[in-house]
Amino acid sequence: MALLGERHIVGASVPRKEGWDKVTGAARYVDDMVLPGMLYGATVRSSVARGMIRKISFAKTFQGRTASR
Repeated sequence: MALLGERHIVGASVPRKEGWDKVTGAARYVDDMVLPGMLYGATVRSSVARGMIRKISFAKTFQGRTASR
């Protein structure tokens, strides 16, 4: 183990600055951001293995919004 004076360097616990924010829920993540005109995306997958999605209806889900196929 490397020593620097009386302090242990290798294997020593280092307090993390962001730890308290994560534990209390105060940390902000990219998913928490909301910007004007922001678009959201969703991935649609088949519920059956190797299944094929033949049709997706955007009518009710994206009323007045942008939809891409």
